[in-house]
Amino acid sequence: MQTKNFKQVITSFLQPFPKPDAVNGFVHLCHKMAVAYLRTKFLSNKYSENRFGINIDDLALDVIADIFARDNNGKFVEIHKYFKQFGNLSVLSDDELFAGLRRLVFSATNVRFFNIYGEFDPALSKIIRNIKLTLKDHTSVKVIVHNEENFLAPRQTANLLLSLPFIPEEILSPEFYDRVSSKSSLRDMLTAIGNVLEEQKNYKKIASLTEVAVLIKEAYASDAIRKMGDEEFSAEEIIFNDQIKSIAQEVVSNLKTQYLSRYIEKEKLSKIEIAAIFKATEEILINQFCSGNGDPASYYATLQKQLRDLNKEIYSGKYRVILEYLSKLAKNQMSDILKEELK
Repeated sequence: MQTKNFKQVITSFLQPFPKPDAVNGFVHLCHKMAVAYLRTKFLSNKYSENRFGINIDDLALDVIADIFARDNNGKFVEIHKYFKQFGNLSVLSDDELFAGLRRLVFSATNVRFFNIYGEFDPALSKIIRNIKLTLKDHTSVKVIVHNEENFLAPRQTANLLLSLPFIPEEILSPEFYDRVSSKSSLRDMLTAIGNVLEEQKNYKKIASLTEVAVLIKEAYASDAIRKMGDEEFSAEEIIFNDQIKSIAQEVVSNLKTQYLSRYIEKEKLSKIEIAAIFKATEEILINQFCSGNGDPASYYATLQKQLRDLNKEIYSGKYRVILEYLSKLAKNQMSDILKEELK
C-alpha cells in the first residue's frame, strides 16, 4: 500500500470543513487498510469469511464505520481526537502518519470484527454470560462501557489510555496464551487478561468482551482437541462448569456464615466435622448442577471422602439430617442465583 502524498490526504481531511474529495480519499485509504487487515485474519484459517454473510469489501466498511462518527457540527470527532495527540502533523513524515492511521484502523477493525463474529457464534453468548458473572466479584478486572460497547479493564487502573488505539489481536493473543492453559480457571484467565492490559503503554488498557471470549474459548478448545481427538468438545460447557464451581463455593461460604456457630454449639460438632460437612455440601452442589447427579443416596459416599473413618451407622445417626438439610438449602440458593444470573 502506497503512502505517497499521505500527509496531504490526512491534513486535507482534518480541515474544519473538508471537501468531499478529501473525505472520499481518506475513507478510501482507511477502507483499503481494513480490507488488508481482514484478509490476514481470514488467511489464518481461524475465521471463515463465508460466516459473515457479506463480502470483504462491505465488511471492511462496516468495521471502520465507528471511527467516522460526527458531532452536531459535522466534525469527525474520533479521528480528530486521535490525531490531536500527535501534535503538529507538519513535522511528521508520511510514513509516521501512515503508521499512526494504520494503528487506528486496525484497532477499530479488530473490535468491530469480533463483535460481528460473536453475533454469528451462539456459543460465545454463553461464554460471555459466564465472564460477566465471574467479573461481578473479580478483584482485578471489571466490565466497562466504552462507546456503547462492553470492554474488560483492570479494576484498579485510573488512566485507561482511552485516547490510544485498541490493542491488536496479534499482541493480545500471544501475551494471553503465554500465561494460561486449558487447566486455568475462568477467573485466572480473566486475571491474565487484566495483567496484559495493565502492562500496555501504547494501546488502550481495555479489550473487547467478545474478543476476550473468543480467546478464552480457543484456550480451552485447543488443548482439549489434542487430548480428546475426534470427540465432540464444548468449550462453553467447560467454562459453565467452572462457573458453577465458583457459585457453589460462594453459596457454601454464605451457609457457613449462617450456620457455623449453630452446629458447633447445638450439635456439638468439631471444626473438622463442620469443615467436612460443608466441603461435602459444595461437592454435592457441583455434582448436581454440572452432571445432574445430586441423589441424596450418594451423600454418604461424598461425606466419607472427607471423613475417612465414617460408617453408615454413624452417618445416619449424626450427620445425615444436617447434610441433607444444608444441601437442600444450598441447592435452592444455587437455583435462585442461576435463574437470576444465567437467564
